[in-house]
Amino acid sequence: MASSRARRYARALTQVAVEEGRETRVQEDLDSFGTALEASPELVETLMSPAIPFAPKRRIVEELGGRLSLAEITVNFILVLLENGRIGEYEEYVEAFTEAMDRRAGVVRGLVTSARGLDSEVRNRLEEVLSEISRARVRLSYEEDESLIGGLRIKVGSVIYDGSIRTQLEEVRRRISRD
Repeated sequence: MASSRARRYARALTQVAVEEGRETRVQEDLDSFGTALEASPELVETLMSPAIPFAPKRRIVEELGGRLSLAEITVNFILVLLENGRIGEYEEYVEAFTEAMDRRAGVVRGLVTSARGLDSEVRNRLEEVLSEISRARVRLSYEEDESLIGGLRIKVGSVIYDGSIRTQLEEVRRRISRD
């Protein structure tokens, strides 16, 4: 979950992105820059180093922004993070922006955990059913956890649906031990 500071930054970026009609572009740019950070620990170390003044860091970000064809709004946002010593928390700020854009679009994020991968037909049906239940557009992420044995564990917003075999077995075990 994003911090209140990250949410404030994200709200400001969301407002500017919406005003300029560049919401999708900004999200793509933030993802591209994040990928560059992940690919280069040296870049992260340089940008986070207190021994390096802001000016050279700014040039690095602007040059990288040019190579990645980032929109000016995105480069400016990254520079604000850099200047305020927040570049080490970059992913949190991107997450906060994504959440702000989702809220604006009426999208609720969810996570489906299953023992094995789910095919696209099941995934599509899950999104449909959960969208109907929550009365919002649901966008799901998926992960696998073999310890579930079977069934699903679904988290949409703050609501958890746990139909995993592991949980059912634990419930049977609790009932047996009470008797």
